[in-house]
Formats: sequence, C-alpha cells, structure tokens
Amino acid sequence: VDDKSVEMARANISGLENVASISLGAGDTLLNPWFLNEQFDAITANPPFSLKWDSSKVFPGRRFCGLFAPNKAADLAFIQHGLFLLKDDGCASYIMFPGVCYRGGRESCIRAQILSNVASVVALPERLFNETSIGVVLIFLTKEENDSVLFVDATGVETKKEGAALALTQESIDLIARTVRERKEVDYFARIVDRGQIAKNNFNFAPSSYVEKKDDREKIDIDELERQIAVIVAKNAENRRRIDEIAKELRGLRDDEAETTQDREIK
Repeated sequence: VDDKSVEMARANISGLENVASISLGAGDTLLNPWFLNEQFDAITANPPFSLKWDSSKVFPGRRFCGLFAPNKAADLAFIQHGLFLLKDDGCASYIMFPGVCYRGGRESCIRAQILSNVASVVALPERLFNETSIGVVLIFLTKEENDSVLFVDATGVETKKEGAALALTQESIDLIARTVRERKEVDYFARIVDRGQIAKNNFNFAPSSYVEKKDDREKIDIDELERQIAVIVAKNAENRRRIDEIAKELRGLRDDEAETTQDREIK
C-alpha cells in the first residue's frame, strides 16, 4: 500500500457522517497486519483483485484456520482476515472480483469454510470503477451463522455516466439497499438460497447461478404462426396461378401476331 492509497482512503472516510476520528497508515494486511488484538463492529474493504502473495510468510495465528488462498490470488484471504477481526455481532462488506464466487480448487474450500458467515452477495453492473470495466460483487458477512444466503443480481439496474466510468443512480442504490436490508425475494432480482443447495453447487456464490433471468424475448404463438404461414402459402399459390394465366394469354397473343405476319408475307 502506498501513500496515494492512504490519501484516497482518507478522502473516502472524511465524507462519512458521525466519524469522530480517523487513523490511517500504510501496511500489509495479510503478512504484517495491524489491530490483531482488536475487534470491530463493522469492516468494509475493497482489496486489490487477484493479488499475488506468499502464504508461507503469514504472521502466525488463527486468522486463516490452516486454509490459505492461492498464492496467485489472495482475494479470499482478505475476507478470512476480516472475519477474524469482526465482533460477534459485527458486519463486514467486501467489494470483490467476481471470480472468487465460482473459481474451484482451494478457493472453493475457503468458500465452504466461510459459507455460514455469508449473509448476502450482490452482483453489480460493469464499468463502475475506473480501474476495471468488469462487474464486481459485494459480499456481506457476519459472525453469526446464516442458514441461507440472499443473492441479488443487480447487474441490470439503472446507471448514469460519471466521468470515465458509470455510477448507480440513487434509485438503484435504494433498491439494492432495501432488498439487502429487508432480506426479501424479488422476481428476477433477488433470491434466498439455503446453505445445503449452495454446498451442492460447489459452494458457488455467484448470484447469476441462483437468480433467474427475465426472458424478454417475444412470445410466439405457434398456432397463430402456422395460420399466418398457411395464408401466405395460399396467397402465393393464387399469385402463381394468376401469373401462369397472364403468361398463357401473352403467349396466345404472340402466336396470333406471328400467324398474322406470316399470312401477310404469303400474300
């Protein structure tokens, strides 16, 4: 983490209400963490996507429960770290790369480990960040065990232009916040899935795997389509018949004219 990241964090936090004081510093969350002897009511983070790390250098402790994220992608290690620092009644939220929701191997095992702590997963639209055009996911976690997970597919909500990137409209923010807060199902938008079903699906956390997409394709009445085709075929047959009659008449006129010309030449 560099000074630029610290100043960016300061700017983000300074805009929040009811913040009495701010303490910021640059460090290494995974290998040289601060605050290991403290616990927090709320944790929010936007860890670097697919950061390479060396898990063999991890500070000794119980943060990772003996299960380390792959060295090529430390994403889920940040969530494990946050859960370790969270109070029993606390809540954590993470902005994550979508791949952490469905990649296999060790990451699937970590998802199994943290499944009971996952309260909600929200998929957001693309191009919300200047650094990447991909759509990200929000993962909300608690220390309390959850029997189910609320999956929200918000990839289709309304956005607005904001600089080089997009931003959620206030209506979209309110819709997502209300759905997560009230924990309610909404057709084609949000669905509550029990832990057993998620486990059977290789501990997949991707909302698109559980929230049905609305089919906006035009509904086709097969019987009506067949009737229209029959009418078109009949009209084509009638037109063909008329064309044949006209062609026959034209041939007759041509033959009559030829005979008349021949009679004149004989005379």
